[in-house]
Amino acid sequence: MGQRKAGRPGEFSDATKLLVRKRAGRGDIFEARCEACGKPLGEDAGEFQHRAARGSGGCRDAVINGPANCAFMCPDCHRRAEARDQHLGMDAAGFWLDHGTTPEYDPRRVPILLHDAGGGLTVYLAEDGIGFKGTGYWYQRPEAVAA
Repeated sequence: MGQRKAGRPGEFSDATKLLVRKRAGRGDIFEARCEACGKPLGEDAGEFQHRAARGSGGCRDAVINGPANCAFMCPDCHRRAEARDQHLGMDAAGFWLDHGTTPEYDPRRVPILLHDAGGGLTVYLAEDGIGFKGTGYWYQRPEAVAA
């Protein structure tokens, strides 16, 4: 991975990408998997999806370019999420969000359906990339964790 400074409009920093790849590998970048389907991706494959779109021209918002808005995906799942087609189910699984200003549009407060051998696990993506015991995920709404 080449070095890129944080704050470049519309892009995830290298630090965010590393946190997200580790999250998708349960702490090990070599074990990284697509968060949508579970396909093994390892240290080099995979793509980073802005769940809430950054808009044309990019965006400097720390939440939009941070771990809570970044899903790690295989190319097929990423294409399905980018299609923004409700019939593909990626919105219901939390991998793309409509625009809005209320909590249901905030990637910190909208869970994803993480791949799981049991059919899926609803998790929240930690804003700091660390989350519960360093997993990068919260297993309950972030407001409940802070309480």
